[in-house]
Amino acid sequence: MRDRKALREVLLVYLAVTVATVLVTRLRSVPAASDYVHLVVGALFLVTAVKLAERERGGLRRFGIDLAGVFAPPEEDEAATATEAATATEAATATEAATATEAATATEAATATEAATATAAATATIAPPRRRSATVELLGALRDALPIALRETGVALGVVALVFPPFALAFHFWHGPAHAFVLRWPADLASFALAQVVVVALPEEALFRGFVQTRLDDAFPRTVRLLGADVSPVALLLQAALFGLMHYAVDLTPERLAVAFPALLFGWLRAWRGGIGAAILVHAMSNVYADILVRGWL
Repeated sequence: MRDRKALREVLLVYLAVTVATVLVTRLRSVPAASDYVHLVVGALFLVTAVKLAERERGGLRRFGIDLAGVFAPPEEDEAATATEAATATEAATATEAATATEAATATEAATATEAATATAAATATIAPPRRRSATVELLGALRDALPIALRETGVALGVVALVFPPFALAFHFWHGPAHAFVLRWPADLASFALAQVVVVALPEEALFRGFVQTRLDDAFPRTVRLLGADVSPVALLLQAALFGLMHYAVDLTPERLAVAFPALLFGWLRAWRGGIGAAILVHAMSNVYADILVRGWL
């Protein structure tokens, strides 16, 4: 173990988030709050992952949760602004010097007051850099992230094409349904699928495959080559175990521990792709697929 501090941090954060999650999910029995429980838990996961990652070296990018710049850390934005300001200052200084030189050469009879006035006028023409609005910056980030998003979507579709057929066979074998499969879609498939991406998969991947797995990689840096990805076996297994245990803590049913198995796939995807984009999509599609299998067979 190289970094004991990283392991302690993971365990303390995990314990705090698990306790908070258990307390929040108890509100499901309160009619006025039940509709918002998943939103609160998702926000808890996402904010925790982002804030903790921003404090560490490498920021969100190293933790794989910058989503190709959509969630760019504030430090990067501030650094860019500082660079722009420094560039503008240098340009203003160079312009002042050039203006003074030209004024001295062209008009030797010009008074010092006239030279100062010319310099001030030149300085005034250098407008300070204008900061773009948050909406414009977000739209620009989404535009820049589109090629990567399309690539990760293709990866996710390829993975589920390989994984879903054997998963369906295992599901049938385990549950032993008494009737043939009947396709029954969720009432609002689009809304359900979007919720799985934004409210479930994104926050869970950000916390467990983003923050937790990365810090466990710091604690257990020895890696092996696994299907094209450099993976820390200890980190991969631990993040999956912690993922399953949190689900068990919420519902206290042993079946919930089974989510540790797909967590191994999500963790491998994060290591292979360098970020959580493909893992988010595979996670969300897996949830939708499992729901369809339950409706169709059970």
